Amino acid sequence: MTPEELRKYKLQILRPYRTRNMVLSMGLFGSVAAIYAYTMYKMRPDDFNKLETIEKFKNSGK
Repeated sequence: MTPEELRKYKLQILRPYRTRNMVLSMGLFGSVAAIYAYTMYKMRPDDFNKLETIEKFKNSGK
């Protein structure tokens, strides 16, 4: 068996595993990307522009 034939034979054997591995890797990448996006969404800088209105509301009640 020549090296080229051996290579083709190995690729033929591993073809079903390659498809499964690609699907699994895409799923894992999607999960990691979703976790990263959610973390960036939750860790965005706070908006303190409304702080003045809250202080005015607290002081007006006294």
